[in-house]
Amino acid sequence: MNMRSMAKVNENEKRANETTKDSAEQQEAEKNRRIARTFAIVTLFLVISFLTTTLYQSYKATSRFFGSKQRISKVEDVIDEYLPDVITFSASRPCSEIGYLDLSSSGTCFKVLSAKKTQPDAMRECTKDGGYLVQLRTAEKLNMVHNVIKDMPDFGFYIDGSDAIKEDDWVLSDGSPFYMNWNPREHDASFKMSEQCLLLQPDGTYNDMNCTWPFPFICERQAMPYL
Repeated sequence: MNMRSMAKVNENEKRANETTKDSAEQQEAEKNRRIARTFAIVTLFLVISFLTTTLYQSYKATSRFFGSKQRISKVEDVIDEYLPDVITFSASRPCSEIGYLDLSSSGTCFKVLSAKKTQPDAMRECTKDGGYLVQLRTAEKLNMVHNVIKDMPDFGFYIDGSDAIKEDDWVLSDGSPFYMNWNPREHDASFKMSEQCLLLQPDGTYNDMNCTWPFPFICERQAMPYL
């Protein structure tokens, strides 16, 4: 093979190597672009889920503070029924990861604490853990909690609810109404003025109680977001 032919072969090999190198670099660049796009999409989804959660909670707080106790529109009914489950599914950890049980009907978590506290101390304990005394706004939510405590030996468990502001006008700590299920043998007029706190009994009914008496209690909190 003469020198001219050898030079041509070398030139062809060089071009082939450069083409292979360019192709490998292009593949690597495309791979990096796909990873970047996937990361951006996942980040955007989580940010939207977080903002949705925040807006929903702000909406609920504002409507409870300024609005009527009645449902103001069918839009709110739809939000109450569907949005908590969507938020919990898309942006929150399971309640079990923070030592709580799931309340799927409200998109929150709850935990039964056996240590006996006065009602004010029980509220403080729930607050320290990032929550509040459980709020039984619906019969469905009451039934879910009742299924957990029904076989427990305790007389009752503190839950949110008081008539301290107006006698026999039982409301939650945020001033909103909730589902009532009195035990007729316990809710009497004998000690009304001194019994302004609320117990949930193992049979699923309520009993008004002196707030200074120590009882176990039930905390509720929002599920932890993944962000």
